[in-house]
Amino acid sequence: MTFILVVGLCLVATVPGLAAKADTKTFNAYYASQSAKIYDHLLKVADYYTSLTKEGNSERVKDVLALRASLAACWELVLNAGDMVYIYDTLDPGCSGALTQLAAMIKTGLGTVAGKLDKELQWMRLVEKNVADLPVSVELSQSFRDIEAMAAYFRTAAQTFEPSAAGETRQSVHK
Repeated sequence: MTFILVVGLCLVATVPGLAAKADTKTFNAYYASQSAKIYDHLLKVADYYTSLTKEGNSERVKDVLALRASLAACWELVLNAGDMVYIYDTLDPGCSGALTQLAAMIKTGLGTVAGKLDKELQWMRLVEKNVADLPVSVELSQSFRDIEAMAAYFRTAAQTFEPSAAGETRQSVHK
């Protein structure tokens, strides 16, 4: 029975029209780990913001609010990256045209998300000196490391969705 299943899988894998999908296991594992960290940073900063507002410390609230907004933006960007790969994972390998197009979009999308994460880090660095004396500064420095790592990983992971040279055909040039 196992032999028949293996032979059947081999035949299906060699059927024309089925696209080889990129292996996304590593991405999904990294995404699960790092996205949880980003969300945790957001929750801690949001809690600190809430405590400041309850104390009526309106002078310091604006900087923590800006930090919370940037972390929320980072969280949304990370979710977008995860959603792109999730959709890719759900596509049937028989949809080779759609897989190829989506892989190209994901490659571009992950690079774009990485660039936007870098931009949010720039905004966060503007607030850094204003919160240096607050307890939230520790969370800020940890979030910098995690977001920088995630942006770098997205750039690397984008290459996973590079079209394979074996599947490409070239059209002849007509003069």
